[in-house]
Amino acid sequence: MKTSTVSETHSYGSANLTGYTYKDQVCLTSNSASCVQNFEYFAVFDQFGLRPPIEGILGLSQNKQFIFSDTPRENGPLFIQELQKAGKIKSQTFSFNQRGYYGDPSTFDIGDPVTAKM
Repeated sequence: MKTSTVSETHSYGSANLTGYTYKDQVCLTSNSASCVQNFEYFAVFDQFGLRPPIEGILGLSQNKQFIFSDTPRENGPLFIQELQKAGKIKSQTFSFNQRGYYGDPSTFDIGDPVTAKM
């Protein structure tokens, strides 16, 4: 459901993204355990500064001030935070495991890391 009627432009570093705010069920997989109901996200229809394709900002960032910036920035809404509020994960963490060029798949863990992958 579109919640904004006027397009907005947000800056993320050197990128400028123009779009609308929506609320909807957002899922990372077809498994309902990865879904957040009425999650607010920013759907991009125009951008400058990032290599396409880009479709939106989901809210996968830290819930704290960026360490190299003195300028206060508002974070959120954060998908990981909403997953924890909904009781889907225990901790507001996520991690990446990027594999090399030899056919092993890269992974993305939500919640506590899977130590067997480390």
